[in-house]
Amino acid sequence: MKTHKITGGGSVQLHVVETGNQRGRPVVFLHGVSQSSLTWNLQMSSSMADARRLVAMDLRGHGFSDKPDTRGPRSPSSPWQNYEKRTSGDEVCGTGKKVPSADKSGECVGR
Repeated sequence: MKTHKITGGGSVQLHVVETGNQRGRPVVFLHGVSQSSLTWNLQMSSSMADARRLVAMDLRGHGFSDKPDTRGPRSPSSPWQNYEKRTSGDEVCGTGKKVPSADKSGECVGR
């Protein structure tokens, strides 16, 4: 398995794990809240890797990705602004652009 970082919103470094057939159709695995890319170890080491390119990432604040400060510059009354769903969604979409035509698989990320 190969690991590397990609840059998300606010220059947050996101941990990415890749394995499998680099010419195969990609699958991007997204974990749930308080989990990490390790959630997908069984899938990443399965026979699916023979035919598919498998990509798992740690969302911001999880696993080996950066953990942004909760005291953001925009509003002290909103301490979790650096963990907004929109920001994480933009990062996931950005990963999707780097992995075109990928199938996505995810765990619950809450409301």
